Amino acid sequence: MHKIGPGVLDPTHPATKTPIRAFPSIRTECFRLSAFPSALLIPHPDTIGTPGRPSIDTWANRLNRAAQLQDSGVETQAPFDLSRVVAPSILLPHPRKSIPMLLYFSISKAKTHKHAAKRRKLRTRFKEAINLVVTRGAQGTKDELGVPQLEFNDEEVRENGDKWILPDWVYICYPEASLYLMRYPQLVPLLRSSLHKIWIHGTSLEKRWAEDEMRKQAGLPPLAFHKQPIHRKSQPPRTPRQIFESKRYPSTTR
Repeated sequence: MHKIGPGVLDPTHPATKTPIRAFPSIRTECFRLSAFPSALLIPHPDTIGTPGRPSIDTWANRLNRAAQLQDSGVETQAPFDLSRVVAPSILLPHPRKSIPMLLYFSISKAKTHKHAAKRRKLRTRFKEAINLVVTRGAQGTKDELGVPQLEFNDEEVRENGDKWILPDWVYICYPEASLYLMRYPQLVPLLRSSLHKIWIHGTSLEKRWAEDEMRKQAGLPPLAFHKQPIHRKSQPPRTPRQIFESKRYPSTTR
């Protein structure tokens, strides 16, 4: 399946027409982190472990607010440089001095551990690492002896603390067993890089959707998504002897 199916929270969101592979997904040595707009959540109230039907700011509401602001002549500046065509989303209420993040986990017993307590520990470690990065500006460094350690930067939190988590997006973490024993000085740099790449990728998609909306209002077709190139492993050319043996013994494996 290349497109999002029906039944999502916000069928009016342009992400429903976006190829699934276009959404950000970062793989590291101990986890994979993916993200997509919360409008694509499919409500399953009777299923344990899945989100219910949260109140979200639909794409249609954002367009209506932007149109009202333009008619009233109020100067606005939406995040991600979306221009005034799409108003910024209204986030759900959250505690003060905190950054909202919708985070879910998909933990495989085969890739982690059969004991539920160990799997819960993976979730706890990952959440704590996110808190260190977002609220304390944690980053990995090394001391004079080359031992990895954490360094905290309060100035970074004041200036860029809100540029780690995409607002109104859902994050899904797929941890592996190596995360359980990984120390925070090694985990934090991986998480910082992953969050930053997802932020850049997600903001580019937001700009793309705003541009498509501007083209739609101008009577132009939306921009087409280009297919991602398939990267194949380069292999040395085969010798004539290897070609001969492959044709003579096609089913032989070593």
